[in-house]
This record gives sequence, C-alpha cells and structure tokens, in this order.
Amino acid sequence: MLRRPQTKTRRAELDDCLDVLRDASVLLVGAGGIGCEVIKNLVLCGLRKLVIVDMDTIDVSNLNRQFLYQRHHVKLHKATVACERAREAAPDCDVSAKVCDVTEWGPQDVAPYDAVLNALDNVRARSHINYCCMHAGWLTLALCCVHFRSGVPLIESGSTGFNGQVYPIVHGVTPCYDCHEKPRNKSIPVCTIRQIPEKPEHCIAWARQLYELLFGQADSSNLLNDLAISPIPDAETVTERDARAWARGTFAFLFNRQITDLLSLTETWKGRREPVPLSYPFSDDDESCDGAVGNGSGGKEPLEVGGETRQAKMRRVEGQAAKASTGNSPTTVSQPVTPLQLDEASDRHEHGIHDKMRIYDVDELAAQFRDCVVRYLLDRQRHRVLGSAVFDKDDPLCVQFVAAAANLRMINFHIPQLSAWDVQSIAGSITPAIAATNAIVGASQVMQLIHLLRARRAAGGPLSREAFDQSRCRFVWVKACVTGSAPLQKGALCSPETLEGPNPNCTVCQMKLARVELRAVEDWTLASFASLICEGRMGMKQVNLDFDNRNVLDSEIFEEEPEYAQRIREQAMTFYGIGHQSILTVTCLDSGRQVDLQLLVDSSLQQGEFRLIGFD
Repeated sequence: MLRRPQTKTRRAELDDCLDVLRDASVLLVGAGGIGCEVIKNLVLCGLRKLVIVDMDTIDVSNLNRQFLYQRHHVKLHKATVACERAREAAPDCDVSAKVCDVTEWGPQDVAPYDAVLNALDNVRARSHINYCCMHAGWLTLALCCVHFRSGVPLIESGSTGFNGQVYPIVHGVTPCYDCHEKPRNKSIPVCTIRQIPEKPEHCIAWARQLYELLFGQADSSNLLNDLAISPIPDAETVTERDARAWARGTFAFLFNRQITDLLSLTETWKGRREPVPLSYPFSDDDESCDGAVGNGSGGKEPLEVGGETRQAKMRRVEGQAAKASTGNSPTTVSQPVTPLQLDEASDRHEHGIHDKMRIYDVDELAAQFRDCVVRYLLDRQRHRVLGSAVFDKDDPLCVQFVAAAANLRMINFHIPQLSAWDVQSIAGSITPAIAATNAIVGASQVMQLIHLLRARRAAGGPLSREAFDQSRCRFVWVKACVTGSAPLQKGALCSPETLEGPNPNCTVCQMKLARVELRAVEDWTLASFASLICEGRMGMKQVNLDFDNRNVLDSEIFEEEPEYAQRIREQAMTFYGIGHQSILTVTCLDSGRQVDLQLLVDSSLQQGEFRLIGFD
C-alpha cells in the first residue's frame, strides 16, 4: 500500500514524458546505426511529427546492425526505407523523408522544428548542422518579428566501438559542437567504406576487411562478407599458375567489376566524381580466369598508364618488384616475380624504408597485390595462418597487401594515395561499429530530448542557464566497462555529467547574426554591397566577405589588383552562388569585428534600397 502513491507518481511522470514528446516536431539527421535506434524509440513513444534526412543508400554491410533494413532494401535510400518502416510501426505518426546533402542547408531549413537530433558519422556535416541550429532562432525573430528563440535545440550523439556519448546543445546555455577543438580520433566510420569512400582511411578499412575475408576465418560481421569472390585455391595442391590466375580474377572483380556495378547508382554520383574501373595490367599471366569474375568496364574506359609502352612498363615493374625482394637486380626479366619482402632487415635498411615511403603507380600496386596472394598460397610457412589470419600491423606481408589493395581503391575513387608507412599506421586504428552501443546511445538521445522538451515547457519559453541546471539534461558518457570506486559491487555503464557554459570565443554560437533585406540579390555586386552596406551603414572599414567557407571579397587584393577589383565591381553577387537566405561572414580588418549577415529578399523595396535589422 505504501508503494501505490509512488507508482502513481512514476506513472504520471511517464505520461508527462510521453505527452511532451507527442507534441514535438523532430528532425533526425542520419538513419544509420544510431538513427535506426532513435527512429524506433521515437515512434514507439508516440511522436507524431518526424522528418528523417539521409543521403546514403543501404549496403549489405549495414544489415547486421541497422535493423530497419533488410536484404531487399539494398541500394535503396536509407531515409526512404526508414520512413516506410516507421509508418508501418506507427501509422498515426506523420513521418517524412528527405534525401539530400545537409551541408547545403541553411539555418532556415532547421528553424521549423522543435529539436534536431544528430546521428551522423561525418564531422563536416555535424558542424554544419550545429551552425544551422545555433542561428535558426535568430531567423525566427527576423522573419516573424514576434518573439525571440535562442536557436533550435540540438541533441548530439556518437559511438566508437563500445564507447559513446550523448549531449544536448542549447544556444547560449551549453557549449555547441564547435566550441572546443575536437581531439584527433583515428577511429573510422564504416557506413561509406563500401560504396562511397571519401578518404584514404575508408579505403584502408576496406582493404583490412578484404585481407581478413580472403585469408582469415569466415566471419558474418565482415563488411565484405557478401562479395562473390571465387573460393581460394587449396594451398596444398595449388600451382603458381593457379595462384596467379586466382589473383588476376580477384583483382578484376574488386577493382573493375565492382566499380562498374557502383557506376549504376547514378543518383549517388550526382555532384561527385565517378569512380574509374582498373584493368589488370599483366598480359603474361593466365588468361583463363577472365571469365570467372569478369573484367568488363561497363562502358567506362579502364584506367591505363600512359607514357612508355605496356611491354616496357611491365618489364620495369616486374624488375623493380624482384629487385625490392632480393636487394639485387634480377638476372632476367622473364623470371617469376617474387613478392616485396619488407622484413625487419629491409626495414632497417635505407632501401627498405624508402620503399615503404614511396607512392606506387597502378602497375606496381597490381604487382604487389598479385605477389602477396602468390606468397600466401605458395609459401608453406604461411599455410599455418591461412584460413585464420587477422590483420597484424607488424606483419610485413600483411601490411604490403593492405597497402596495395587500399591504394588501388584510392585510385578507383580519385583519392590521394598514401605510402605503406602511412597505411601501416592508420590500419591499426579502425574501430568496428557495435549494435549494442548504438542501441544504448539511441535510447539516451531520446531521453535527453524528453528532458530538454520538459525543461523548456516548464520554463515557458527559451531555457535560461538556471532552468537548464535544474533539469535532467546531462552529457551522457557510454562506457566500455563498468566504472566507479567498486565496479565489481556497483557501478555504471552510463556516466552523466553536468555541462559547462559555451566558449565565449566560439566563432559559431557566440557570433551575432544580423540580416539585410534587399529588393533582389542580383541588383548588387560585392563591391556595392561592401561599400554601401558594410562600410556606409555598418561602419566597417577594409571589409572581407566570406561565403560557403570561401573568401569572395578580399579588400587588400581589391586595392592592389585592378583586374580583381574590376571583376568585383561588375559581377553580380548571384555569380558567386549568393542568393535569398544566404549568410555572409563580414570581417572588418580595421577593428577585427566579425558579423554573420543573412540576405533576405523583400520585393516591396526599391532597387538599391535595403533594410538592416539586428545590427548595432
């Protein structure tokens, strides 16, 4: 009987949590591992308005940890499929999807929502959404002229292996995402590794998974587990000809046919540089394997090496590979190529270190890829680890294979190559995604959203620092092990901490955003804008203008170079992509003052007339 009042209180509190969530309009950015968990939690808690944004497509490697997606969803957009699955689970919820690049958004795109949840693995996109949320509130004041909103609340999240974190961001109350410099983290996201690698790290992660797929144990969690690579030959009976044939077929499948298949995703390559299939360069190897996995270019011209003739190039590459292996020049170029031997002795030798620091071309990398495969299949000392190999950054042959495969993929996707030395350093830092961690982070993110919405409702408007401190909003750390003074007796896997105030020197959340209304943006040049508005009305001298992370007007160059000045005076601002709702960063070199200035179009104004609001 004594517990009944307590039970009612808890039930009433639970009902209050659900009520405040039902009335909210939420934007979720990212529908990957954490995003899937957040979607499930939100719709099952009764949220009635949800917008899901993600531009990625579903890959087979996502299926083991992103439970909303199934095999028949592969190559479809995550946002679209997640929206459909959410509607199935909660028909009364108004769920919509947007397939777009959020880095092209402005503050006005997040302003309509009560809160934004970030479930991204991309630092640039996170930082941009943070910027939009910090300034969206100012736009509400400028456009509606009704009341002031201190930005749109943002709930950040992330996970790395068994660790994760969740924290709310409120403009002017807590630090924003960019308030403090981010520590350099070598862990690598896995979502884009297979389809759209953008960095060398993505290709290295792919190559490491490939190494363990080919030479290690069968593992369903391997990102490349579904690749239809022909079975590895029996090491006990394989001949050198068989080994070379299998290496050739595997090369053609990975670096030609797979790339050709990716080219069919035409929507993916809009605004991106398409990958280029590679041709296997050695014509003297076994030809019979071509049909096994295919080497067609699908209408794309395979990358070839220009300059010297193909035969001369092959002789040079074969000779270099043999020389690097033995330290001596090969007796004849017709002898079989032996693998590069990056053993401890050669590492200490100047020549060996030079090889590890080199950047190789396509043919040299193909030779290394082939020779590593041949070595694994023919070297009896390697047979004891064949079928159970795991990546070892101290194994020279392992590092050579991963470096060759990674650099070939970098060439596929026009990514700057790295030396074997750099690959060896990076490859040991790849952290896998853990579904359980994503589930904990997703649950914590929704709870922080509820705490934030309740606190804002209790405050009757924008949150003050005092109201925020009295709420349950916290920075939540998800730990890999139980922490506390006596972890074997009691402890916690989640550790909440209070948040400090914003960094007063932050150039994102502490920068004031004013607005200027114009009749039409095309009526103005950068020169007239700087002269009449920035200098004449705002009182700034020696003005620099930046837009979309690039400088569009440099006052010093303007004064020193006549051609540059003429171009600035003649070209309309629209030439630089500036338009309605664009935000310019205005910097006064004389005083050091910096202001973000948003451009808005008001057709009721006369040509050349403007209205400046929110600047003092």
